[in-house]
Amino acid sequence: DEGKRLFVDFDGAMAYAQIWLNGQYLGTWPYGYNSFRMELTPHLKYGQENVLAVRLDTEKWDSRWYPGAGIYRHVWLVRTSPVHVGHWGTYVTTPQLTDAAGTANVEVTVDNQSEATVKATIRADIYELDDAGAKVASSPDSALEIPAGGRTTTALAATVANPKRWDITAPNRYLLR
Repeated sequence: DEGKRLFVDFDGAMAYAQIWLNGQYLGTWPYGYNSFRMELTPHLKYGQENVLAVRLDTEKWDSRWYPGAGIYRHVWLVRTSPVHVGHWGTYVTTPQLTDAAGTANVEVTVDNQSEATVKATIRADIYELDDAGAKVASSPDSALEIPAGGRTTTALAATVANPKRWDITAPNRYLLR
C-alpha cells in the first residue's frame, strides 16, 4: 500500500469522535449523525501492525431521546491512488427523463494528492443493474489538468435510450462508473 492514500470512513459514531492512529492524533468529529472521513496515510507504519483508536464521548452531547453511544454504522477502510475521485466527489442528476431517453448530468471532482500537476481523462459509463449488467451509455471523455495538492471538477453528460424507470413492481436501477 505504499504510494497509496488510505482513509477510514465512519458512517455513524455517536458522539464527539476523537481518532488516533499509532498514537498520533488525526482529528475530531463532533456530530453523531453525520458520516465523516479521516486520512491515515501520514501516520501509517507499512509492513507493521497499526493501531487505530476511536474515543466517543456523549457526556456533553447526550439528550433525553437518544441515550446510546458508540460506532453504530459501518466503518470502511478506503485505499486510493494519489489522484482519485474525491470523497463525495460524484454528483448525478437526471434533468431530462422521458420514455425515449434519459440524460444523466454528472459532476466529478478529482483530487490530486501528489506533488506534481497531473493530466487525467475521465469518462462516465452507465450500466443496467440487472443480471446482464449491460453498458447502456457513455459520456465523451473529459481531459483534466489537476494542480499538485489541488482538485478539479468537470461536468459530463450521458444519455440512456429507452430508460427503464424504477417503480415498486419493477425496481430497475443503473450504476454509474
